[in-house]
Amino acid sequence: LGSASPTNQTRLLITAAATALAVGERLERAGIRPEQSAEIFRPPAFTAIPIDTDDPRDQEDFGGAFILAYAVVILTFMAILTYGNWVAQSVAEEKSGRVMELLITAATPRQLLTGKVLGTGAAGLTQYVAIVVAAIIGFVANGPISEALGITGQAPITLPDLDLTMIVSFTAFFLLGFLLYSTLYAAAGSMVSRIEDVQQAAGPLIFLAMGGYFAAFTGLNDPDASWVGVLSIVPFFSPYLMPARLLLTSVGIGEVLLALTLLAVTLVVAMWLASRIYSAGVLMYGQRAGLRNLWRATRVSR
Repeated sequence: LGSASPTNQTRLLITAAATALAVGERLERAGIRPEQSAEIFRPPAFTAIPIDTDDPRDQEDFGGAFILAYAVVILTFMAILTYGNWVAQSVAEEKSGRVMELLITAATPRQLLTGKVLGTGAAGLTQYVAIVVAAIIGFVANGPISEALGITGQAPITLPDLDLTMIVSFTAFFLLGFLLYSTLYAAAGSMVSRIEDVQQAAGPLIFLAMGGYFAAFTGLNDPDASWVGVLSIVPFFSPYLMPARLLLTSVGIGEVLLALTLLAVTLVVAMWLASRIYSAGVLMYGQRAGLRNLWRATRVSR
């Protein structure tokens, strides 16, 4: 009972619960024991045979590959958004306390920027790795725990076999993508005078990261689409899309190397541009972070 009209989601939940209760009652009246009903409704185990025999994907663990691809996209997005913001706030905090003015006399802007990105990023990623490892342990232990508790009737999810080349590719795309976004986040943080203004300065980066995130989620449903292949080599989108494609479809080594090369070159250019903004941003107090001030910062720091 409720005072308001139920939503569609509420109707679906009520229908599912009522259906489960009704089916259980009918089975009980028919004399079917609970263990027999669990066996009746147990999902079947089957093997899908691909028509294209040249496709190297193992169809038996495609479900696990799909889940892993989702996890990689989500983890990459969360790491970039969370710890990139850490970097920007750390830079803005140093600037608001006038600490940056002292640091920039002892080291070059590129050195300070690199140290900030690597230091803050490493601290955040260490925490992130601990969370990911705990999640992996929980996923691996899910089967034995379910068996120990007597929970049956669930089809097992098999993760795909990852060779060394794929693991190295995942790591390279993740680290290069994280460094690219973190470098630009640091530049955005140097453009503001208060920590409260960091979100405004980093707004374009947030939309860019969200664009890659949603593109990857859409592309997971059709990893062989031409637009997915094109975006998977674009530097700001490749950290999301290329690892997902490697898990779900056949990708040529040339595409992977091209995407990594473009991502690395973009990182170098971003580091050069961010160091100029960083050095000029030291003296920019009380100014709004916009495209005009960004262009002025790059010209002043020449």
